[in-house]
Amino acid sequence: MQKSDQIAAWWGAQDPRRRSVILVSAIAFLVVLVSAGYYATRVEYAPLFSNLDAEQASSIVEALRQENIQYRLSHGGTTVLVPESQLYDVRIRVAGEGLYNSGVGFELFDRVQLGITDFERRLNHLRALQEELRRTITNYPAIEQARVHLVLPEPSVFARRDAAASASVTLRLRPFQTLSAEQVKSIVYLVALGVPNLKPENVAVVDVSGRILTAGLGLGEDSEPLALRQSERQRGLERAMEDRLVQMLERIYGPGKAVAVVTSQMNFDAETVTRIVYDPEGQVIRSEQVREETFTGPAGAAGGVVGTGSNIPVYPTTPATGEGTSTYQSIDRTTNYEIGRTETTVVIAPGRIERLSAAVSVNASLTAEEVTRLEQLVRAGLGLNDARGDSVHISVGPFNEEHLAEAARWLDELAERERLQTYIRYGVMGAGGLLAFIFLMVLVARLRKNRFEVPTTEGVQLVPLKQALAEAAAARSSVEASAALDKVKELAKQQPEEIAQLVRAWFNEG
Repeated sequence: MQKSDQIAAWWGAQDPRRRSVILVSAIAFLVVLVSAGYYATRVEYAPLFSNLDAEQASSIVEALRQENIQYRLSHGGTTVLVPESQLYDVRIRVAGEGLYNSGVGFELFDRVQLGITDFERRLNHLRALQEELRRTITNYPAIEQARVHLVLPEPSVFARRDAAASASVTLRLRPFQTLSAEQVKSIVYLVALGVPNLKPENVAVVDVSGRILTAGLGLGEDSEPLALRQSERQRGLERAMEDRLVQMLERIYGPGKAVAVVTSQMNFDAETVTRIVYDPEGQVIRSEQVREETFTGPAGAAGGVVGTGSNIPVYPTTPATGEGTSTYQSIDRTTNYEIGRTETTVVIAPGRIERLSAAVSVNASLTAEEVTRLEQLVRAGLGLNDARGDSVHISVGPFNEEHLAEAARWLDELAERERLQTYIRYGVMGAGGLLAFIFLMVLVARLRKNRFEVPTTEGVQLVPLKQALAEAAAARSSVEASAALDKVKELAKQQPEEIAQLVRAWFNEG
């Protein structure tokens, strides 16, 4: 008899209940075996590089194939996944081989190329220069990808003036990232200073959405982005005041319980004021001139030489009748005084604050007295000046926190989903283990039964015993039952082997 026929015969001899137990146990054992094999041999993949273009992904995948490294592609082929255990090793290897770069830099000239023309040499230098600039620009934390295009005119001996070089830079920013004006300006000067005869005003920087990032920067030699710098300075002052005010209020009312907005009016006009003050009481002699004339001589008669000297009267000192002398004396004094003067020159730097306005909202219930104290606190914290026209407005009331509740609910749902998945996974594993244990126990019990040859009741002459048992079961009184049991005991003493076979047959038949 073949083995399959024996199995079929054994299967046909089982009752339906035992068949169901065996089937369920076998299925559970297979499920546990497959699950254990899957979790034991499962490979966790991690992103090697993301946001790749087609050329980068192709070069990286080709290198992984040559190294016989398992990989997967996701997000439309822009992300390459490798086993998590090999992530850092493969990433360093790929970066070292330059596969992550979409172009070739100055390593293009590492190989000696014989027979290359001058045009090809200039073209290779242009390609290498563009790639080196691109690599440098992509080091900015906010920049994901960049492309650099250079236009370098060919030198000519027939042109009186060489054409100016120009460049354009296209940027792809990372999500939720922006570039400040200073960062864009640094990119412009990076490209301009890295290319000969390239002026900063001939460099254009745009992003993939079409915005011109260099618009309004004033990159020319004679132009300065005054308005832009002034706006940034004003906004920086306002932001610093807001941060200080919010930090102070949050320490009083709690995190997230205060909002502050500060608006400033600044004067960026540069002024030079010269003030001269004269002190009339502080007179000092600056210069003095004294002229003194003295004459002594005989008195003469009337007349004389025509001129000024003859017209000056002479007062006689002697009697007119006799001879005598005359005297003349004249003193002329000129004094110049200098009045005290104080000259003060004041240079007023641009950027002085002319007016401040603050709006503060607090998520709390405050009385009128507490609101007044809060207003005084804000005025002191910001240094507001009433003479300057500064103002502050205080608002008290509950905040709208629906978005916070929605975010918290979403996070709770996500955590609950993860916990549920964990419970399901552990439950399946536990149920599979339990079913496998039950199957093994049934199998062991079956094997233990098959080791002993259990006889059946066929051929066993137990008719008197059966009659005695039937009489005991049909007894209507305790006396009849006791007599029937005594008869069964007597038969058991006479036929012990037959009784043992009968009990074994009952266990075998379930």
